Amino acid sequence: MTLAVFQGGWTSEDAGALCGDSDTTLERLDSLVDKSLVQINYLPRGTHYLFLETIRAFAHQKLEELPTHAILEVRRHHLDVFFAMAQRRPSRNHEGQLQWAYQMGLARANLGQALEFCRADQPQRALEFCNNVWLFLGLRGDFREQRRQYEVTLALPGAQEINEHKITALREHSNACQSLGDWAAARASLDLLRELNIALGRPHDSQTCRALLEFNEGNLEESRKQFEEVLLYARAEGTRAEQEHVLANMGQLLLAQGNLDAARALILEYQRFVGDSPHVCVSLALLNLLEGNLVEARKGFLEVLTLYRELESYGNLGHVLVNFAMLLLREGKHRRAAQFFGMSYTWCDRYDFVLEQPERGFRERDIALLQKRLGTTTFDAAFREGTTWSNEQVFSQLQP
Repeated sequence: MTLAVFQGGWTSEDAGALCGDSDTTLERLDSLVDKSLVQINYLPRGTHYLFLETIRAFAHQKLEELPTHAILEVRRHHLDVFFAMAQRRPSRNHEGQLQWAYQMGLARANLGQALEFCRADQPQRALEFCNNVWLFLGLRGDFREQRRQYEVTLALPGAQEINEHKITALREHSNACQSLGDWAAARASLDLLRELNIALGRPHDSQTCRALLEFNEGNLEESRKQFEEVLLYARAEGTRAEQEHVLANMGQLLLAQGNLDAARALILEYQRFVGDSPHVCVSLALLNLLEGNLVEARKGFLEVLTLYRELESYGNLGHVLVNFAMLLLREGKHRRAAQFFGMSYTWCDRYDFVLEQPERGFRERDIALLQKRLGTTTFDAAFREGTTWSNEQVFSQLQP
């Protein structure tokens, strides 16, 4: 009956954490499978259990018939299990990230249910829970759901206290709004965040996000001014996370401005913090592309596209696919480049996000160049063809 609290299935580890005794729980699960009451799915990275729908409805009804205190005990235990799961962070290496993303993906329905219950039963924990889930939603490119969860949670009475959880929530809400192209909502969150940071004596805390917003709105000089200010602060007295954040984003601004030597210096400095992360790899590939090292650029983009595809990181994939279209243009494959640029618009619509800088500016510039080289009629035909591509067609077109 306790298993009825799970939404969308569970793993043996989830059941063991909920029910207390992993060995006994596994025996009971095997018994339920043998009796055809529970369905078992053998997946590449583990096993997943699921009630047949009629059985789940019956078990859920029995759960709801328990005394109120018993139901609350089960739901609070379920919350604790998935709160703890959300607290775990992926390792820097790709295999660790894959395993983390896989586990979070399987648990997504349970995470959502636990967060909803947390807002009702323990609102003082809800912002922390939301902050722990945002990394997965951002990885998958589900920025609208990320924004929705933050707005519901930030409105709770328990979310009005000024603390680190609220500061993180406002910052990530702003980032989600930027990924959706809602600059006004992003700025409103940053204005509130700046007030909180000033009250706490930390005026630079939100400045990287504000510089990024100026960048996305096309105010490159103002963005650079703000990045330079916060970089001086971060190097002198900021945390490691603050240094990583400003290095990663200011490097992208310098690429957009064509200041390649300065961009390389910041990207390599960022690499010393995080190693060969996908963000470092794609930044170096873009740098190689802009410097004319097309072979290295192609190698880098294909490597990162493989990583992001395995992670199902759709927002990141959309940006790198634009980089790949830029590469095709410079390789002289003009019609294929036009197809990829057309596909990039469909990709953004498909996964409900807007292209951010610097890729948005690069795309606009290269499309104008392609229209001149191909002529309007040929360009439009290739562009329209790209907009019809499925994901499978996109990836089949990556090789020469």
